Amino acid sequence: MDDPERPRLLLALGRARWHGEAGGEAELSAAQAAFAAVGDAEGEVEAVALLAVASWTRADHVRLAANLARVAELLPSLPDGRAKATALGHSARLHAHRLELEQATRLGEEALALAERLGLHELKAYTLNNLSIVRSYSGDFAGASELLYRAAEIARAERSPELLRVLNNLLVAHQRLGELHRHDEVLEEFHQVATELGDASIVRFTRGSAIPFTHYLRGRWDEALEALEAFIAESEAGAGHRLVRDCYLLRAYIRLARGDTEGALADLERAGTVELDPTDHHVSGVDGHRATVLLETGRRSEANEVVDAAVAMAAHHPVVVNPPLLDVLHRLGRVDEVAEAVGAMPDGPYARAARLWVSGDVRGAADVYASLELLPNAEAIARLAAGRGLAAGGRHVEADVELRRAIEFYATVGARRYVDEAEALLSSSAEATAQRG
Repeated sequence: MDDPERPRLLLALGRARWHGEAGGEAELSAAQAAFAAVGDAEGEVEAVALLAVASWTRADHVRLAANLARVAELLPSLPDGRAKATALGHSARLHAHRLELEQATRLGEEALALAERLGLHELKAYTLNNLSIVRSYSGDFAGASELLYRAAEIARAERSPELLRVLNNLLVAHQRLGELHRHDEVLEEFHQVATELGDASIVRFTRGSAIPFTHYLRGRWDEALEALEAFIAESEAGAGHRLVRDCYLLRAYIRLARGDTEGALADLERAGTVELDPTDHHVSGVDGHRATVLLETGRRSEANEVVDAAVAMAAHHPVVVNPPLLDVLHRLGRVDEVAEAVGAMPDGPYARAARLWVSGDVRGAADVYASLELLPNAEAIARLAAGRGLAAGGRHVEADVELRRAIEFYATVGARRYVDEAEALLSSSAEATAQRG
């Protein structure tokens, strides 16, 4: 006779391997089958819900959909307890990332109410974190930050590794809000907690998202490339991850800016081999970078196709309207297509800058970015865009101011392509001024 404790031991081992080394899918699958064989719905739902998280992380959207469907089948038969609350929490998180925000909110609120009633404090922190994702995807970063600080307080008290995921999401919220001081405090705490508590899956996620992207946004492109290349190397060595697509596209953008067109196009092709769920936010989160590489390498029609998808998503999820996307929309003469989406954004610095850009005041957008110490890269994108427009309109004195400010940034990060472009516009401006004189 099989050991009746075997399914629970497999589940415990799979869970430990997932959090300890970002593995354990084989044990979780075996646990699910064993629980299903004996009709243990609570055990099965715990295993399959964590398998759904793993499938999402691995960018395996076929298995993700199947796992979520199985969780949905099991939930109605479950008694109120930890297993049900956990499955609801995982489902809320994954539906949020699939941009099914109403469903994510409903599941998250049910999970939160159950966690509060049962006194499951760590799960309460997890669920507050998941509900913050819904607010972030709606562009409400202040509201997301509020939920995250509540989650962080609980996770700290519990000494839970969930604190790492909360801090990762706080990094994104503070970056979006331009809150430099709070961002750096959170980053320092993240490194400390990662050392003390650890959770391989969360730490790796942050190494492929908040850390390289923060370096890039703050003008530390060498550090960004170092982080990107380490993450990409791990993924190419077999430790696949959904974020590798984002990393390829950001590296492509940096390579293009630094004059490595061949390398940029190679990364673009590599990114195209990563299959993601088409409802996943990350499909468009870096589309501004992708479209820029396409546009600047002569593939305008493909750039427009990327923009088509981004504009369609922005209609429902305006958070995707970021500075690189605004820039490429502007250059394609399509910036007015996101006017309604930008108007729907909750008020904040990103929203104010986007509204100014869409209204035609690109310099005003650059000034907003400049007020946010955390976003010199966004400011430079807008300064160069403003300089292009002013120079084209014959307003050379004003254009020169914007172009020189763009050069100040791009020279420090080795973005020779954009330094050369700005200097060429300055030279043309000088010639035009001389001719008038």
